[in-house]
Amino acid sequence: MGIADALSEIPAAKQNTRCGIAKLRDELDGKDLAAFNQALEMVYSQPRSVRQGRQHGATATWLAETLTSNGYRMTDGMIQRHIRGECSCGPL
Repeated sequence: MGIADALSEIPAAKQNTRCGIAKLRDELDGKDLAAFNQALEMVYSQPRSVRQGRQHGATATWLAETLTSNGYRMTDGMIQRHIRGECSCGPL
């Protein structure tokens, strides 16, 4: 099969999956939800240059590792996409 044939076979659209951040917010409540929102805000409030240079402890990697070690599968990429507004939630 050549590239022209391969490109002519457009796959069916997939259902838009919800952002991992939105899913997690649905699972958490009370103190856990408040603490998560506060931690996410700490990461979000840091200028991108600070987050990328790891000049502050509140990074997407830190948050993802903390959540994962507590039973909530999360990657730093999921958090970063949410912060940039590139997830299914859309721009913040």
